[in-house]
This record gives sequence, structure tokens and C-alpha cells, in this order.
Amino acid sequence: MKKEEHIVSYTAEQLDEMIASGESQTDWQRVASMTDEEIEQNAETDPDSPQYPYPDDFWQDAELVSPKKQTMSQEKLEQTKNKWEEKLTHYEYELAITSNASQKFELRARIEECKQEIERIKKTINNYHENNNIKNIEPNIQLKSSK
Repeated sequence: MKKEEHIVSYTAEQLDEMIASGESQTDWQRVASMTDEEIEQNAETDPDSPQYPYPDDFWQDAELVSPKKQTMSQEKLEQTKNKWEEKLTHYEYELAITSNASQKFELRARIEECKQEIERIKKTINNYHENNNIKNIEPNIQLKSSK
């Protein structure tokens, strides 16, 4: 006969408090002194324990499902690329108007960083297109006559 289902959740702190105050109904000394064989015996005879060992056909209809890798949407990638391109344009403008050698050195480094990041994002966008069979094709729009 199965027990009536009654599931309660506690935080680790609440459990520690229950044990310290003697409120826990678990005999932890008995649990700590049990052998592996006794634990297995208890699990096998517990009516609430799942059937173990599992029957041969238990996993027959099981399907391995891997979580999909979360990726940035194409729209977000395009927005990010546009922001890097804006930064690049700004740094290139600053490089053109500055005369300070150390500032020019710093700006060249930032320009190179922007170019590398833009290329990385472009590759990510291309991979997104390839993996989703997306082609850069203009939509076929037909206007209906109002005659």
C-alpha cells in the first residue's frame, strides 16, 4: 500500500534549524550507522521507491534530448554589429583629427579591436544563416490592382 503523497520543501537553513531543535523526524544516528546493504534492502522494500532494477523495457521509448544552445538572435547580432561599426567610425574620426602620438597609438588599438569584433560578429551571422538555411533573398512582393 502506497503512502499518501505529501511533498514539502525546506531550505538548507530550515533543515539545519529543524535538526538542531530536534524537530526533524529522521533518526540521523540510525541512518549514519546503516550499511550499504541495509540501505539497498530498505530501498527495495519501500513501497514509495521506484521499481529497481528497472524492467528490461523501461528505457525502450526513452529519447535523449539535449538542451538547445542559446544563441543571440539575428536581429540582436545585427544591432551589436552596427554598434561596433559606429564605434569604429568614431575612433577613425578621432584618429584623423588628433595630433597626439600616444592618443593615436591608443586609437589604432581600439580600431583594430573594433575590426576584429565586427569580423567575429559577421562570421556568427553567416553561421546562423548557414545553420538555419537562410538565404539573403529579396522578398517577392506583389501588389494587387484595385480595379
